[in-house]
Amino acid sequence: MKPNPLSFESAYRWIDAEGQPPAAFEPQTIAEAQEWIREYDRPGQGILIAGKGNHWHLGNNLNRVTGLISLQNCNRVIDYSAGDMTATFEAGCSLKTIGGTLSDGGQFLPFLPLHRQGSTIGGTVSANLSGPWAGTLGGCRDCLIGVEVLHPDGRLSHAGGKVVKNVAGYDLCKLYSGALGTLGILTRLTFKVRPRPSCSCTLLLSLASLEDAIDKARQIRDQIFPAALELILAEIDSAMPYRLAVGLLDSEAVLQWKRERILEGHSAAASVLQQQSESVFWKDWSLDFGEHCQERSESCLVLVSTPLGLFKSVAAGLRRVLKAKSFSASFLQGRLMVPVSPEELPRRLNRWRRSWTGLPVFSILWKAPAKLKQSVEAWDIPPGLRRIHQDLRQQLDPNGILNPGRL
Repeated sequence: MKPNPLSFESAYRWIDAEGQPPAAFEPQTIAEAQEWIREYDRPGQGILIAGKGNHWHLGNNLNRVTGLISLQNCNRVIDYSAGDMTATFEAGCSLKTIGGTLSDGGQFLPFLPLHRQGSTIGGTVSANLSGPWAGTLGGCRDCLIGVEVLHPDGRLSHAGGKVVKNVAGYDLCKLYSGALGTLGILTRLTFKVRPRPSCSCTLLLSLASLEDAIDKARQIRDQIFPAALELILAEIDSAMPYRLAVGLLDSEAVLQWKRERILEGHSAAASVLQQQSESVFWKDWSLDFGEHCQERSESCLVLVSTPLGLFKSVAAGLRRVLKAKSFSASFLQGRLMVPVSPEELPRRLNRWRRSWTGLPVFSILWKAPAKLKQSVEAWDIPPGLRRIHQDLRQQLDPNGILNPGRL
């Protein structure tokens, strides 16, 4: 396999702003990957794992990088059974390919991020990324029912399968979702899929204050429980700076009833998106707030998770402590994404974390320059959970070669 040394130069700036990535090994088969990784399974080595490098901004800086492997060429659709509502893909399969395959059978994976169509399914699951529908219809871990994993010594292991059922014991599939490749390299993934709803629409509501937006979101959630419920603050000087996006998936008759209930008593600006305009909106909508950061020349993002009961206090705290002039939020997934200037990030993020000690509010440094992450811990993880991960890693990757230091 001829390496491609230029494939990942742009994405590598999140790993090392001044360095160059090693020549990428891009196997055509999993057997080639098995043979390659065995050569690195010894102390002092460090393998950077990629699909297409779209998620290298996540996590801490790597301690060392001596090899780079990408599974983007291992991209086959292994099996799709519309009748059984299951589908199996190789890790390098793109989200666009998966969406098209399932669409032919009138089905879809509800957690797929709509604005990341070029990403691979292996990278998406490793980062535990989800789109706007995940809060109601199921996130990454909810849909994943089977995995094949490549270990540092070249062995392949399997967990779960193609049958949707309750099983005794620990569901190992969920262990690898969100592990960022530190416990093993995902090579094949099986999902339970859902029928695509016959009708959909999205309502956009403009609101004047954070309190009004949260109260309206709670009302909508309690009355109709929509498929998506997202908030964005992006126009700080506007009289109506908050926009609430309400995504609905159902039959036409039920959609009509839900629209009427949502708009009942809402006198401010509102619009209804359907078909092409709705599709464009959700593809442009980015919970990771990347487009807004680029417009404002901001390069740092903080992700905060919180129970809905603390949502108002947390959002107000973001404005006060992190000086957030804009943010996005998913009410159904309990997440807020906040851009913060690099100059103020270390001081303000540490202050923010101290203010929520002892409460179920956690923050992740989602995106920041590699140099800045040398002085800021990306993960706000309780010590007990950190020890569990370290123990698992010692068992599954004893030489510590898989994305060392990232998690």
